[in-house]
Amino acid sequence: MAQVDTLLAQAETAFPLLNADGTACPDPTEAAPGNVVLIANDARMGEVYWEMVMADAQGWVVLHGPAVHAPEQAVLGWAEVLAGLPEHAATGALPRVLACGNAWGEHADALSAVFATQMGDNPRLAALRRAVLRAVDCTPSAAAVARLALQTHAAGQSVPAAQAQPIYVRDKVALTTAEREFARALPAAPSA
Repeated sequence: MAQVDTLLAQAETAFPLLNADGTACPDPTEAAPGNVVLIANDARMGEVYWEMVMADAQGWVVLHGPAVHAPEQAVLGWAEVLAGLPEHAATGALPRVLACGNAWGEHADALSAVFATQMGDNPRLAALRRAVLRAVDCTPSAAAVARLALQTHAAGQSVPAAQAQPIYVRDKVALTTAEREFARALPAAPSA
């Protein structure tokens, strides 16, 4: 069984919709190498679930794997990933950044506030902001998942179905029953 990164499948799905010049690009291998796609979705709990990838001649290169951050931390993380790209660091030129996902609408106020307060100090944030203004809200298509699964399998990276596991980027979101019972048993803190 081939494991598929759903955010990467989302980038694969969105790519034809993201060309700035308006032309269709149904295959990421037809894209100009170096195009960066930032995928960001609402992770609930005031956080953004994101990944950043770059198109190359073979498909996709993961620049930053799936992560969950508060909007401000996410924006600063995106800028840091862009700053670390060796092919752009030497010249200072920024890659073309394309954005997809539902975080742009769900976290519009928080993201706008970060861009407004920090953009002047960081030119990479200006490039990110331009990308966000063109963001496409989409979900991964079955065709994109199938293409990525075939690529993973062809690369010999499949695992037996019994070993396939979801990858969780948030370690813990709730207390266990034992933890809740323990907390209830604690004496109440005195009020001030």
